[in-house]
Amino acid sequence: MRMKQNDEVPTGPYFLYADDDPDDQEFFRSMVQEIEPSLSVVVVNNGLELLQYLNNVVSKETLPCCIILDINMPIWDGIRTLKALKVDEKYKSIPVIMFTTSRSLRDNELSLQLGAQGFITKPVNHQDLHKLYGRFAELCKPSP
Repeated sequence: MRMKQNDEVPTGPYFLYADDDPDDQEFFRSMVQEIEPSLSVVVVNNGLELLQYLNNVVSKETLPCCIILDINMPIWDGIRTLKALKVDEKYKSIPVIMFTTSRSLRDNELSLQLGAQGFITKPVNHQDLHKLYGRFAELCKPSP
């Protein structure tokens, strides 16, 4: 599991991002930092690592403001992880966005039925990605 520097839980708002592609992981981190430098990103490689990370977070104040899940990951995929998150009282209120290359209508419908806030197919151009990451960052901004 690759976490933020020093393997510590971030002190401010952060995304928990599960994706097994190192390029997508780094791109997500850099875009979030470009759009909203106050946000941190904790990266895990699959759903099992995500749940292990969450189980090691000790208080409600240190939970992520949003979870971003890829669907196609080894060990625990995004759908299995979403199911586990939404049946657990500690985690079911955390917004989850499915962010994937899948264009499957079945994946989309199932994700929303299971409680995902959204299902977004990864765009291919930089401008669309920048807008999308800006929308993700809005999920983590404190309420006025």
